[in-house]
Amino acid sequence: MINNGHKFNSELAAAISFATFTQAFFKETHMSKKLTAALLFLLAAKSAIGQTEVVRFQDYPGPGNFLLKIAIANKYCEKYGIRCEAKQLPLAPQGMQAMMAGELEVASVPSDIAIQVASRGANVKAIGTFTVQPVAFLVGGKHVEWPGLNRGYPDVMKDLRGRKVGVPVRGSVSELYLAEMLKVAGMSISDVSLIPVGGPNTAYPALVNKQVDAMIAIEPAGGFCKALNTCTMLVDPRKGQGPSSIQEQVGATAILVVKNEYLTAKPSTISAISSAFKDAEAYIQNPDNKLAVYKIASDNFKLDIPEGNKVIEAFMDSMIPSYKFNLQPRALQSYSDFLFKAGHLEKPFNTGALLVTR
Repeated sequence: MINNGHKFNSELAAAISFATFTQAFFKETHMSKKLTAALLFLLAAKSAIGQTEVVRFQDYPGPGNFLLKIAIANKYCEKYGIRCEAKQLPLAPQGMQAMMAGELEVASVPSDIAIQVASRGANVKAIGTFTVQPVAFLVGGKHVEWPGLNRGYPDVMKDLRGRKVGVPVRGSVSELYLAEMLKVAGMSISDVSLIPVGGPNTAYPALVNKQVDAMIAIEPAGGFCKALNTCTMLVDPRKGQGPSSIQEQVGATAILVVKNEYLTAKPSTISAISSAFKDAEAYIQNPDNKLAVYKIASDNFKLDIPEGNKVIEAFMDSMIPSYKFNLQPRALQSYSDFLFKAGHLEKPFNTGALLVTR
């Protein structure tokens, strides 16, 4: 894509005219050949730079697609001949809609969004992951006693009976996770009172202000709990806790999705994206880069509160093991099976339709 097209075209025309004049004026000399070759080389280089392809990704406030943030910060995309741009779209369906409409090249979505869209006939493909572990976890308020916590899951779920439990929105995958956690513990969703609390910026205050007793949360809520000691982690699937049906999804919880026509038309671009994200994964998974990762995190999302940096470091420590690119097909199928059993799909869906065939 050429930036500042009119300016570049006029510069290009002027340079070509100058090169043509120079070649004619000095055509008999050895120097003229060297000069003309040098000018034409510079023009070709400028044209190549001007045509660097821009790839637009959905991103979210907060950690979001953190592999993308690393790739942009460390210029891994440019290393492979593309330029990656992050577009903030806070709701996952917005990113899928924007990608389908051609306003983005890559949607960054929880796998349930892609599975539901593909199951209805959309020709989309998953090119990799940006989070491989479940992003939702269960935290409890400090104003409540949790006697089952010492016995762990599933016993701790019994402490929720009759309690007010926050979920981001009704019908979300987070609510499905809560329902599954309760089911395995011999309970049902009717044993608690569900309260919609929105995203982290409204959910966390609802918990610490005792509007709910517990909640299914996403980061940075866990970072607040750990760094500020304001809430208690009850069940953390990222640490292997919770139902096996959720653990089976590890390896495919949040994926990068493109239209199939983009995949087939731009194989070199897809390869460049893959290489950039693998470099980002290698960087973030290297313990020697921990402080630099913290810096990139704090540069991308500020917490203007006391101990804000400690909160960022706490939730990054919890999330770093999840930031990986390679998609696990079996995990994606497990996710689809989970959605079907929970009533979110009309019929079983073979996620092979989402996979890229080599």
